[in-house]
Amino acid sequence: MKPFTDGEFFKELLLKVADVICPEKKELFSTISLSRTVTRRIEELAANVRSGLKGSLNNLEYYSITIDETTDIRDTCQLAVFVRGVTQTFDIVEEFAKSIPMKDTSTGADILQSVIKWITEMNLDLSKLSGVITDGAPAMVGEKKGFVALLQTI
Repeated sequence: MKPFTDGEFFKELLLKVADVICPEKKELFSTISLSRTVTRRIEELAANVRSGLKGSLNNLEYYSITIDETTDIRDTCQLAVFVRGVTQTFDIVEEFAKSIPMKDTSTGADILQSVIKWITEMNLDLSKLSGVITDGAPAMVGEKKGFVALLQTI
């Protein structure tokens, strides 16, 4: 569960082995960069998780989404999306689906655009969306320009 530190740990072990087996080549081993290897591994793990999530969400008969807007330590608005749904065999699926960074503003239209983009990426059917839960902020529930009001027009 520590993919960034695994590369450094592996390199440390590699250097100790090189010190025992071929000390004259230890300097050559110390110049090996594992950052690309670790990055590739993290990308593969992320793609695997995304694929598994996509597969489980596409089996839902109906689903609801919960959206919460928060600001991180860099003052970037983050949109947390959770999905809860039921399969044809009445199995309940609850997943944290995505954290979407909002670039400039976080108006209802911006939130709608980000959520619709995510729904499209996951191949979810909007007609199966049975509910939306928000934190009640004006950008979420405003009568005319809130996320929920804009979503209802679709």
